[in-house]
Amino acid sequence: MLDRIGSLLLLRSKPRSVFFAVAAIVFLLVVGTCTLTTFLLPDTYASTARLKVDWTVNDWAGQKEFEAIQSDAVLDKVIGDLDLNQTWGRRYARGVPLTTAQTKALLKPRLDLRPVRGTGSLIEIRVFSEDRNEAAALANAIALSYREYRPLSLVELVDKGVPGLRPVRPNKPLNIVLGLVGGILFASVAGIAMGGLATWIRKRSAGTGTPPRSGAAPNPS
Repeated sequence: MLDRIGSLLLLRSKPRSVFFAVAAIVFLLVVGTCTLTTFLLPDTYASTARLKVDWTVNDWAGQKEFEAIQSDAVLDKVIGDLDLNQTWGRRYARGVPLTTAQTKALLKPRLDLRPVRGTGSLIEIRVFSEDRNEAAALANAIALSYREYRPLSLVELVDKGVPGLRPVRPNKPLNIVLGLVGGILFASVAGIAMGGLATWIRKRSAGTGTPPRSGAAPNPS
């Protein structure tokens, strides 16, 4: 049984040969899979609108502004104004209109809300989409809807979102580099493991008197 396994796995070869063969196969599989996946992923664009919020007004101090931006009151208006139920129904549901709840479930993961460091009063509303113009439209609609939701004296639209010139996702150079690094690591681990197994099988075969290669001519007595 040991001989059969060794022959099937080519582990009766020299451990160094096994290491390089396995490492090369694993490296090519990892890098090839990572590269193929990267180029199959759709391009995603981002657009950012910026709001200036008056944090000093006592009536609104301490409110969770990011939760307010993602509230039903704000997003439902955006969905209605841009007719997203119909638009995304055609895109994602084979023409069947989505419900507002379904559209919101798709919209929220596309949002990235964060304060602008060093300003103390600016909020960035960043939106991702496969369509650069849609990303800008969404960012601006959410900013305006939130501005209407809050008293106008507390919120000012500083910068409107504009269509991105280049996709931000996937980061193809970074993904390929990570694939190369991951390929080297996985290839090294797999090569060492299989090389060690080859060494063990050769020693085991030598100890039981099994010839090093199947079909090899016996030594003359």
